[in-house]
Amino acid sequence: MRPIILLFLIAGICQQNAFAQDIPGGDFEQWQDINGYEEPIGPMGNDFWGSNNQLSLLGGGPITTVKETDDVHTGNYAVKLVSQYWDLDPQPLAVAAVLASGYFEANLADFTKSLRLGRPWTSRPKRFKGYYKYLPQDGDQCAIYAQLTRYNSNTGQKDTIAEASLSVTETMTNYELFDLPFEYRSEQSPDSIIVVFTPSAYGFNFEIGDNSTLLIDDVSLSYEGLDVSIVGEPSQVQLFPNPGPGYFQMKGETQLFDVIQVYNAEAALVLTMPIPANISSIDLRSLPPGQYLYQLQGKSNTQSGLLQITK
Repeated sequence: MRPIILLFLIAGICQQNAFAQDIPGGDFEQWQDINGYEEPIGPMGNDFWGSNNQLSLLGGGPITTVKETDDVHTGNYAVKLVSQYWDLDPQPLAVAAVLASGYFEANLADFTKSLRLGRPWTSRPKRFKGYYKYLPQDGDQCAIYAQLTRYNSNTGQKDTIAEASLSVTETMTNYELFDLPFEYRSEQSPDSIIVVFTPSAYGFNFEIGDNSTLLIDDVSLSYEGLDVSIVGEPSQVQLFPNPGPGYFQMKGETQLFDVIQVYNAEAALVLTMPIPANISSIDLRSLPPGQYLYQLQGKSNTQSGLLQITK
């Protein structure tokens, strides 16, 4: 039973902290009335999601993001996004329905800049998941997108840390799972996350299919992907003392491994270090006190385990 207990201990540590940085209100069960329309909120209130429903306050603009009470994947509500035309004079304005992490601030000079994208974020998820249905009109194309970014003080721009995306043109009459891997470009931790759902991917060019509809439910992030399957099996290398102040002795078949990777309790990679031949110790004192998951990696061998760093 010991290997199973240890495996679940590690899974519990990662999940407990991953949930702290899962998408707030990703089940879309909580909604808030805002001046005549409703928007999804998270457990702490309206602190994550934004939509272009606020256009309705500018003189009859369409309410494009609504909660759906019948057509859900689970629970009582899902998000229903419907692109529509706004009947303006002298000609109608195409309004792509958008739900995104961020907030809406009306920009009458350029409606496409009204939604300010991004919310604070520091963890490094492995996958972006959820369920969707899509009913396109007039050859429309939906977009499901997540991006992790970090502000670069040297350039004054946001650097892309990772992306996960999906575009669909086919009609999907039943809920289907999207399970998208984040493609990382950097080992840095992000400082913000952008999540976007729209039934009209080219809405920024005012190109929509009238009444194109995208339904979204049960959105989450996954921190899986660490190879913990052999945790609890007989170790080829022992690290001690554990708990310890960060300077660990290594005993065993260290020649089987080339690299050690260390992940914090949020499942973020915090250190990658080569393992020289015949090494007998490893210095992790640069890391703050806490519990970590480590992976020893070789050409054909992997070993995972827990480390507790004390000071």
